[in-house]
Amino acid sequence: MARKKSGFVLALDIGGTKLAVGVFDSSHGLLGRAVIPTHAEEGPDRVLERFIELAESLVRQLGLEHSQLSRIGVGCGGPLDAETGIIYSPPNLPGWDAFPLKKKLEEHFGVSAFIDNDANAAAMAEQLFGAGKGYKNIFYITMSTGIGSGVILDGKIYRGTNFSAGEFGHIVVARNGPRCNCGGRGCLEALASGTAIARKARREAARKPESVLSQKPFSDSGLTAKDVVAAARRGDSLAKQIFLDAAVYVGLGITTAIHLLNPEIVIIGGGLSRSGKLLFDPIRQTVEERAQEYIAGFVRIVPAKLGKDVGIYGALAVALERCPSS
Repeated sequence: MARKKSGFVLALDIGGTKLAVGVFDSSHGLLGRAVIPTHAEEGPDRVLERFIELAESLVRQLGLEHSQLSRIGVGCGGPLDAETGIIYSPPNLPGWDAFPLKKKLEEHFGVSAFIDNDANAAAMAEQLFGAGKGYKNIFYITMSTGIGSGVILDGKIYRGTNFSAGEFGHIVVARNGPRCNCGGRGCLEALASGTAIARKARREAARKPESVLSQKPFSDSGLTAKDVVAAARRGDSLAKQIFLDAAVYVGLGITTAIHLLNPEIVIIGGGLSRSGKLLFDPIRQTVEERAQEYIAGFVRIVPAKLGKDVGIYGALAVALERCPSS
């Protein structure tokens, strides 16, 4: 049966590691997706060129035509200006210095492009399609290489004065903590991100040869946060302590967010969220111990539902939020 042709949305997720494209129909159904490595070292123009080639190839594979494209949604690491669509030097996208992404996409495709921070995009996606459905006050956290967040208040995304709200990874949770990539010290990201967990594991494993983290195959892998999770699940005491410390710091950060924002639900996504009880049990326990009972009693802390597709659903959510109909 031939697919009925109608306006479709192109959803673009731009990350430092991978580029993902999704094509959605007018009813928000996912028609197809494609992913390639970013190769960020190639610079913004070449990365965008390859991204456009990927998108156009997917559109052709689906039997669609450019004339059917209604709009483009984009989720991208910040800092960025969500109105002008200019990207301002994200740490994971070298060379993207005041890069006019919105303008370039609109010039190429001939339709409006809408751009937002990837954590904001993910928060809106979870609100529309995932764990946040039915909630108006949501605090979304992404935990992977770094830590970010999106804040939804009274049903709407909160972007802040210059589109920089939600830098959860850079709240200070340890006065004399380690130096962060942002230049600060004691940031949550420097203590509990995937990068921080892996860094601590490499340092501590060298001092504790009895840990499985210092033995093969872990010792051959360069030790990632994923390795620490695997070792903790095997019962390794060092791995369990490293992950527990990280989860407690996140719990402290969430306690602060709960007191400040009074959300109905805290949703945790990103690769580390798939650690299950290793992550969620100590987070919930820390919040229970540290948060005011009356406030904490109204909030749920749950894993995200959209998994690896959150980026493209987030880009779709950006397009829907900025341009509800077309």
